[in-house]
Amino acid sequence: VLTHPLFQKSCRIGIYVHMAKELPTDKIIQAILHPSSGKMCFVPKIDPVTEEMKMLRIRDQEDFIHMKANDWNILEPSEEGR
Repeated sequence: VLTHPLFQKSCRIGIYVHMAKELPTDKIIQAILHPSSGKMCFVPKIDPVTEEMKMLRIRDQEDFIHMKANDWNILEPSEEGR
């Protein structure tokens, strides 16, 4: 994935945060968040009331490690950020 030409030239990347038994995505997210990548990372967040999904930006490793599990035990970013 990291060497694919589409990934290489993309500036904004939407990606899910894996759960148990899913393809791990943490290394891809870390590569996107690396300061030298020049890329922005967006991950899904589900509104618990409407169950609508939004793609929210995580800006760096700090945002990534501070994500919280939702009702389905899926890690999500804080809506308000840091």
